[in-house]
Amino acid sequence: MAGPSGAVQDADRLLPVCKENQLPYRQEELVALLDDPEADVLLLEERGCVLGAVCVRRQPAPHQLFLCRCREILAAEFWLSNLPRTGGRGEALFEAALRWGRRRGLSLMELHLPASMDGHDNSEQKSV
Repeated sequence: MAGPSGAVQDADRLLPVCKENQLPYRQEELVALLDDPEADVLLLEERGCVLGAVCVRRQPAPHQLFLCRCREILAAEFWLSNLPRTGGRGEALFEAALRWGRRRGLSLMELHLPASMDGHDNSEQKSV
């Protein structure tokens, strides 16, 4: 009998970070996301422990952006552990998300930060 797939193992490692960020993901949803060919989950690890992740994917641009010929955008949802925000961890994830989008020719990022960071909805759009 084969052991758990890489997606299952990564989902198990991501669950604590999702819970810290009050994200409603269940293990089976994370496995589906990790197996989704249209998305990637980039992990930030230190000494074998997941400190954060960013889920990146292509998605259709909001209707108002069609006027600027932007058909697809990079959607990036950040999940960070509740460790002190030092050492450039968030910046490293942000840069990894930008590189992912640039390699795919995307020029606009819709950024989703956890509400747990300051209690507010932290969604915004940035140029890639």
